Amino acid sequence: MISPDGRWQWNGAQWMPVPAEVTVAPAGARSMLAIGGGISAIAGSAALLAASFMPYVSWNATDDYPAGSYTLFSFGPFEVASVAVTLAACVGAAIILLIFSIRLVVALAAGGLAAFGLDAVTGWGFQSGTYASEGYHIEPGAFVGVAGGVLVLVGGVIAALSLFARRST
Repeated sequence: MISPDGRWQWNGAQWMPVPAEVTVAPAGARSMLAIGGGISAIAGSAALLAASFMPYVSWNATDDYPAGSYTLFSFGPFEVASVAVTLAACVGAAIILLIFSIRLVVALAAGGLAAFGLDAVTGWGFQSGTYASEGYHIEPGAFVGVAGGVLVLVGGVIAALSLFARRST
């Protein structure tokens, strides 16, 4: 049995120093950066889900139209499917970061989170900005959506940084 720090070995009666030629990495060691990235992505996914139900633009009543607002789900089943795929991918990648320490798996999950986060930031930002430029009013859902995308993007970047962090052996 090897101690958690890898420096001592139990011989059945006492702890002995591990010989210099034997180096042991702690079993199941995962980077705190990868775990932090996973937690950030889960928080971002929750914000994206909440933003999907919140109005993100509204307009005043005119002679032709009554006052109203749009949520992401105002546009039908395609948007529902889009949100479902994004959330499933983000939460799945975040869980992978919390469970696995295999570098290739972490790299793929981090890249996926960065891509989905960037997509969410640009999607929410540009769509809301376009409506604002046409005279619509920006509502809280737009800001929550952008913030959720930023959290997912940051989670992916933090997880990617874990690939470059020095691991103890």
